[in-house]
Amino acid sequence: MKLTFQQIKEFATGAVRVEQIENYVNLHRFTEEQQRFYEGYDLGFFKKSFATAGVRLRFKTDSTYLNLKAFVTTVFASTRGYYSFDVKVNGKFIGAIDNYGDAVFEGNYTRYEFPLGEVDGTVALGEGFKTVEVYFPYTVKVDLKEVNLSDGAVVEPMPERQKLLCFGDSITHGHDSTRNYRHYTAQLADALNLDLYNKGIGGEVFKPELAGCREPFDPKIVTVAYGTNDWSKRSPEVFEQNCREFYKTVSELYPNTKIFGITPPWNKNFDNTEKAMTFKALAEKIEQLTSDLENVAIIRGDDLIPHDESYFGDLFVHPNNDGFDCYFQNLYAEIKKYI
Repeated sequence: MKLTFQQIKEFATGAVRVEQIENYVNLHRFTEEQQRFYEGYDLGFFKKSFATAGVRLRFKTDSTYLNLKAFVTTVFASTRGYYSFDVKVNGKFIGAIDNYGDAVFEGNYTRYEFPLGEVDGTVALGEGFKTVEVYFPYTVKVDLKEVNLSDGAVVEPMPERQKLLCFGDSITHGHDSTRNYRHYTAQLADALNLDLYNKGIGGEVFKPELAGCREPFDPKIVTVAYGTNDWSKRSPEVFEQNCREFYKTVSELYPNTKIFGITPPWNKNFDNTEKAMTFKALAEKIEQLTSDLENVAIIRGDDLIPHDESYFGDLFVHPNNDGFDCYFQNLYAEIKKYI
């Protein structure tokens, strides 16, 4: 049984737009206004906006299997050559449709290359009526062709949930998890029982213009996690102006929403003194710039991830699966103090 476009649209979360173009479906995590902003600002960032970070399908079914057909490319998505559609049944990871199989990811695996293009994979779901979640990859643009279930299967939508809106750079985008369900934003959404909307873009800095593009929903919680690229790419004056304006804009746009600012986690440049400010000084400045915004709470990222390169996919700045597990666990422990 092939899911219809309307069913895919109804089951999709993390996508603010779902479009059917000829024989495939695109699930967009950015609004048209946001994509127009990136198209006019930076072509590289515009391309990354097509990645399906945070997108998933959620539904109930008695189907014994799920088959997914798609075409994937990194040209409009990321610089990583691996992808995975992770499948959970009743909240438990049971399998994936990916392009790397049993490959071992070790050392600096960020340049590993695996086949892209056509996708046609099947995951056994087991017997009985169950909740199925398909976590889409952050590394590729997905032209979804078909989602197939057992002939005659019963399929039902899940109740709509409140939203978690996540802004950030490459770490929020997903780099370098190899399992999308283990990324910190996905784990945080699951722990909070919220639908995730991921606005992360690799290489991004504080951009007030993005903050000013209103979402088609009022999020229950917003996280903001920039700073690493501001440290390396922006003067202190520009960083301070953009940081303040970003938080002020989000605070005023969503006055009834709790906003958590996350300062940069540890990386190998963390104690570097060659730039105009250290990461510690940058975090302190973010705290200072947001201190008068009542619905903003700053969580220091210094120790969210162990200060050990083995927790990083590039051995430098981007967490691997274990690193993201630590990031989530420590972040969630801090967020729980406020909610």
